[in-house]
Amino acid sequence: MPAKSLDAKTDKALWDAYRDACTTENLIRRLEGVIYHHGWQEVVRVIAQNESDFGRLRVAEVGCGTATMSLAFGLMGAACTVLDISEKMIARAQRNFQVFRVSAEFGVVDCTAEVPENLRGQFDCVCSIGLAEHFTGAYRKSCFSFHRQLLKKGGLAMIAVPNALSPLYQLMRLIRVARGTWDIDLEVPFTPRGLRRIAREAGLSRPYVIAYGTLYSDFLYFGRSITEKLASLLRGQRFSRDKLEAESINKDISNVKDYLRQRLTGKQVVIKKTLRIDRRSFLADIFGAGIVLLARNSAEES
Repeated sequence: MPAKSLDAKTDKALWDAYRDACTTENLIRRLEGVIYHHGWQEVVRVIAQNESDFGRLRVAEVGCGTATMSLAFGLMGAACTVLDISEKMIARAQRNFQVFRVSAEFGVVDCTAEVPENLRGQFDCVCSIGLAEHFTGAYRKSCFSFHRQLLKKGGLAMIAVPNALSPLYQLMRLIRVARGTWDIDLEVPFTPRGLRRIAREAGLSRPYVIAYGTLYSDFLYFGRSITEKLASLLRGQRFSRDKLEAESINKDISNVKDYLRQRLTGKQVVIKKTLRIDRRSFLADIFGAGIVLLARNSAEES
């Protein structure tokens, strides 16, 4: 789908109303999912080339949602700042950090507005997942510029978005629209070329794009869901999203935290996994359901 020319962005009320009662078990699965994907592994590989101590990093996540990415960095020892336009999403992110007893700073910020002065040029890495596709026109460029302005000189931006060239993504979206379950008012995916172009326009340098996961993992994630939704559509049924009840904090959460630290900490472990298990695919970089931009802020902060 081509990018829209009009300046538009998703209504904040949609995120305020979004319900994601993420249990501790679910959150653990999300964290493990993060470290097995190319986007995370590539960020860690690039950072580890210049910095072996993740405890010295300052990381910001923009449009945080459940803040899984920044929580993974926090478990590795990085100082995290979590930002979102929705007060309710920030509250959910705070709860997730509290479950793992990881400290962070939180802020209600609009990524299409001016960067707060106290955050400007403060971060080694700035990331977002599933954010930039909810803007078009000048708002979209402002979102990318916001990422850049948060970065220190030479800092790394990681922006993950849906891929307009992915048949699986497009099929899933088509089915959900047909079933009346596509409740997002604005989502315009990117092509890899378009993603690199807007990154340059926003002042980011040396941009390159890779698949977030493998084509196999895309199939596992989307394939079963597409089959089930298509069958329900043909039967005239409509399934609502599963609702998970909130889970109380596990008294033994420290054991889980230690386990995740062992899985997350140490660039040797992550880099070995990148090379041995999740070897990148040229086809996945073009047709993967999710794509990840990595780029640097090489300009003096402005």
